[in-house]
Amino acid sequence: IIGLILKLAFILLFIPEVQEEWFVSFMVQTFEHPSISPWSSYLDSGGNILAFPYGPIMFLAHFPSTFFGWLIDSLTGLSYFSGLGFRVSLLMADILIFILLLQQFENRWRGLLIHYWLSPLVIFITYWHGQTDLIPVAILVLSIALLKNKKVLQSGLVFASAVAAKHSMLIVFPFI
Repeated sequence: IIGLILKLAFILLFIPEVQEEWFVSFMVQTFEHPSISPWSSYLDSGGNILAFPYGPIMFLAHFPSTFFGWLIDSLTGLSYFSGLGFRVSLLMADILIFILLLQQFENRWRGLLIHYWLSPLVIFITYWHGQTDLIPVAILVLSIALLKNKKVLQSGLVFASAVAAKHSMLIVFPFI
């Protein structure tokens, strides 16, 4: 509960500059000006070339909560809730990873609480600095959980999604 309260405080009170400049602005522009190719549309509108350097899987992972936040912003005239929605998607990925790890290592819950859930690295990288690496990691951990449950086809499809979300997930393939 302490970890959840800490992470909720971070997503409510801290607005990482990286997210606002590169990720949320891209998502908001896409909601306001829908396009088949949001990346081209964003660049054509003068957006930063460094913005949202991910593909459709990452976009889809952030879409629901960021879109909901954008709707609130649109109704209230604010520009806070889009970013909050984006950060909520990271918290959801964080919770998913934690739940999947608890399922895989039932007898190690205390260690998982200390070494994952309360990890200063995860908190700093995700909630302070604003990186989105938890999304592909959550997809990867889901793939491994499916494989452990002998759902090979589903695991392969989910693994492909993890790699599509961030190519560095491919480094895990030899170990699987």
